[in-house]
Amino acid sequence: MHQHSPSPSGITVKLATGQAVALIVFSSWALGGRYPGSSFYIGSIAWLGLIPLIRYWYEREGHGFKKWALCLSPWLLLITQLVVGYLNPMRKPQNNTESAFVVWDSIEPIAGIPVCFNPIRTQEYIWIFIGALITATSVFTIIQQKKQVITLLSLIGINGVILAVIGAWFKITHNPEVLGMFEAVNPRFYSSFRYYNHWVAFALLSLGSAVTVADNYIQHYNRTGWNVRGRQRWDIVWVTIAAIIWVSIPLSGSRSGMIFSALFIFGSGAYLVFAYRRRTSIFSHLERQTRKALGISLLAFLAIFSFVGFALVWDNLNYRLEKTKEEIGQGRIDQRFYASPRDCWKMVKDRPVWGWGLGSYAYVFYQYAGPEYRHPLGKIVKRNEYAHNDWMQYWVELGTVGYVLFLSVPVGIIVLTFRRPRKSPESYWLAFSIGLFLSFASFDFPFGPSAGIALFAVCFGACARLSLGPSKEKTSYYD
Repeated sequence: MHQHSPSPSGITVKLATGQAVALIVFSSWALGGRYPGSSFYIGSIAWLGLIPLIRYWYEREGHGFKKWALCLSPWLLLITQLVVGYLNPMRKPQNNTESAFVVWDSIEPIAGIPVCFNPIRTQEYIWIFIGALITATSVFTIIQQKKQVITLLSLIGINGVILAVIGAWFKITHNPEVLGMFEAVNPRFYSSFRYYNHWVAFALLSLGSAVTVADNYIQHYNRTGWNVRGRQRWDIVWVTIAAIIWVSIPLSGSRSGMIFSALFIFGSGAYLVFAYRRRTSIFSHLERQTRKALGISLLAFLAIFSFVGFALVWDNLNYRLEKTKEEIGQGRIDQRFYASPRDCWKMVKDRPVWGWGLGSYAYVFYQYAGPEYRHPLGKIVKRNEYAHNDWMQYWVELGTVGYVLFLSVPVGIIVLTFRRPRKSPESYWLAFSIGLFLSFASFDFPFGPSAGIALFAVCFGACARLSLGPSKEKTSYYD
């Protein structure tokens, strides 16, 4: 891009930020995107990312648009594939006004082009999926300044900590309803999420956002001086927010939450200690005795909070851990870890090029489900709406062509971050949480709920912008 190209106007940046935050807040509070009928509204909010993008290119008078579109051409081709597949279904509903149920007739799709199994479900998934791509593009393209990215991540962290505190309150009080409105799915609910593993995935990205903001303030104070009296110490606030979000992960009662909360501490604890020691102390502006008392009090509070959280869910966690040990000892493991990838591979082999269509796994499952899901007579006794492996499920639904197109843009950005020195070291925190999220996707479905894919799209766009370098000068497009 040209150095003299104008940066987005303040209004455009606010539109992009507001749209991204509205998407995350609405999807997370709508039962993690699982509230009946919320998918259309979540997708609609995601599509609103087109407004700041159109305004941005209007302000630039189209300068650099061709190069920008060329970089995004794989995603444009993927969108074309999805739309063609939706228009080429393998099933159509019968016109039967006497039945309250929808009966589907098999039809022969046009050979050699993308297909979908159920156009109604595919339509819903395409609406949200394309909207997520638009939002990620809007965040990366428009929110260029480091301060603007930190503002966006701050709002994500605030939403995350509010949900974490509400979830802790429900666990402590054993409230049967969420916000007095939604019936909770005990014991597998947390806050506004109806499944605790979905909360774990959402909390990991919120945690990465909060720690990124905290590290930004720490580095700012390190540059400008720590011992300035009267200054608000926002680093302390954001470290506390991150700690609360982290505690909520194992508090949810999820076995995966236990694993990933430990992984986050293992991967970041040493760096945090080193960073704080190198920067003297996050309490260094206080008197020595006051600093010690406050530090000990904060650590004691976190220890008590963690102890109470583990105590509340220990019976459930201990039962599940013991059950897992027993299965491993007997040579048995959860069928999802081996049966689902095996069945997915069979689906891929039958349609390796274009796949079965976005959202089709839930229906194709009935044809390919192994004996673990069937009665001895062959009838399906356990339905799998998701493959519990998002990597395999996307391969099944998008095919090899769509899979490559989908991954090409983020892989290209990752390659650029390795070829160039990172402009913002804080981005390591967000990149680490994104990596944990993607690892989680190898044995669960964090992309399944709308809130998961929405937050991932925003966080990936923000992380890519931080890594490649937000503009420092208001008159430049890149550093």
